[in-house]
Amino acid sequence: MKTFANIAVALPAGEPFELVWLHGIKPALQEMAALGTRLNTSLSAYALRDQVRKTVADTDCLLADVTGNNPAVMYYLGVAEALGKPIILVARNAESVVFQINQPILAYADEPALLRTQLISRLSQHDQEAPVAIPIVTPKAGTPEVARFYEIFGDILQQHGYQNHGEIKCENESTFLLIEQDMELALVQDLSRRARERGLRLKLL
Repeated sequence: MKTFANIAVALPAGEPFELVWLHGIKPALQEMAALGTRLNTSLSAYALRDQVRKTVADTDCLLADVTGNNPAVMYYLGVAEALGKPIILVARNAESVVFQINQPILAYADEPALLRTQLISRLSQHDQEAPVAIPIVTPKAGTPEVARFYEIFGDILQQHGYQNHGEIKCENESTFLLIEQDMELALVQDLSRRARERGLRLKLL
């Protein structure tokens, strides 16, 4: 069974992107038997806020063309990130994208047919991936500091399949000390992002 049965597609408005849709994205989704839902990127910011969360929440994945860093596409991208949705990024030229993200951007230059081939390959790789069981994250020690840390960050640790290896202490009410933790960069970045959202600090010692 396909994981990405319903893919939301965020494209900037305009004729060049209609060609990207008609000759690149749409035929790729048809070949992979996936439903592609075009998202309206011509709406006002207010209208986007009013409907976008439910639209993205009801799909399995967001495919976003980030050519030109279109504000509406970036808005959909931010909502998908917040909802934890898988994301596939495409662009006419990957080097023109202003933000960094730890996944490849499918660059198609001015050849939508090239994008079709790339998307089929990308989606086929995803379908072939065997589901991986994520281990349940459990605190190493049942101190109040550890319990609070896992209450705030436990879901992120579980997504990364991380098991606690060191000590977790509090320097003060807003600063956690992570002592001798063996964490990958992607996990540290996700934890730091959550900490900033909550007005907290993390110190790796």
